[in-house]
Amino acid sequence: MSHSKLFSKIIVPINASSLEVQKYSAMMAKKFNSKITVIHITSTGIDEIAEKEKIGKETLDRIRSYLNQKYEKMLEKTVNQFKRQGIKVSSHLVEHIDPAEHIMETTREENADLILMGHREEKEGGSYILGSTTKKVYRHSTRSVLIVKNFRKPKKILVGFDSSEEAKKALKYAEKIATKFDSQIKILHVTPRPQLSKQELKKGDILQEFKKLGNEIINKAKVTYNPDRVEKEVKIGKPADVILEIADQENFDLITVGSRGLTTVKKYLMGSVSEKISEYAKIPVLVAKL
Repeated sequence: MSHSKLFSKIIVPINASSLEVQKYSAMMAKKFNSKITVIHITSTGIDEIAEKEKIGKETLDRIRSYLNQKYEKMLEKTVNQFKRQGIKVSSHLVEHIDPAEHIMETTREENADLILMGHREEKEGGSYILGSTTKKVYRHSTRSVLIVKNFRKPKKILVGFDSSEEAKKALKYAEKIATKFDSQIKILHVTPRPQLSKQELKKGDILQEFKKLGNEIINKAKVTYNPDRVEKEVKIGKPADVILEIADQENFDLITVGSRGLTTVKKYLMGSVSEKISEYAKIPVLVAKL
């Protein structure tokens, strides 16, 4: 899908712990003049609990009313924060059995081109646990997803690049963001290490041939951004591990990667590299989809 203006509509699901998602979406919206749709989804699970615990209808209605008022206040507060920053915003509160399905449905209805999702909690060592809703959205959404691990301006952007159309779109996104934030970009291609014995690897220049192949691929990266702010690098190894390692060692602020492949039901599925990066990166990850 495409828009005449990149990131013209952004979907932002929120909960009580999504302050960094709100800050990141506000930053993006101001740079790209985006319209934000804020969603809060309440679970229908309260009915199951009520039935199990034999809670009466009157009590259940009071609980539901209390929760709805609480969530409406939270939603109103968030909307007002966006409005005070001059951001175009709409919102809705909905009760749904499957939050991820509703997020994806709203994204299609709004014709949005980006979803900002949060993580669930931070683990020791700076890594993050992603909630089930975030996982389902980034695996199955047909629109690009930005997973916010923490708030930081994207001054250094790492692009995981291969020859796929999705990777080319990830590069395009990186360039557009870099233009707004005057960022540095590193385009990284990781060629998987050949499954050969040490003796075989010592024969001839097999690794050099693989690196040559990697250079051919990375040279297909068509750069329109300031070339003085772009670096290209080829590595050999496990792609996800190398990308995560470089992102950490070189203090990048954002990773952009492509998601690839269609299932028979015509939903996008994450490639194993993109999925591992989304799960284990310590910084925000933008997963580009066609």
